[in-house]
Amino acid sequence: MENIQANDKTKKVEETKKMNAFIIVGFILGIFAVLGSGRLVLTTLAIIFSVIGLRQSRTIKSKVFGIIGLILGIIFTLVELYFYFTSVASSFIWE
Repeated sequence: MENIQANDKTKKVEETKKMNAFIIVGFILGIFAVLGSGRLVLTTLAIIFSVIGLRQSRTIKSKVFGIIGLILGIIFTLVELYFYFTSVASSFIWE
């Protein structure tokens, strides 16, 4: 009986040490968006992976990384859309 309880405790400790892969991917894609290679596809994927990871996360540390990835994805998606629509609008003005 003690062995089963010890195994349960070690599983819980191992689960809290693991970082969710979706959160890591979302965070990294958000960082790529900051570094200037943020295309609309990357920023959208950062949002998607961060949301999926936040729904699966259990630790505060992983939730923080997920929230940062989500915020970076949203901000730079808006920036990309702004640049896209201003370039399209300027092309109509000059014609």
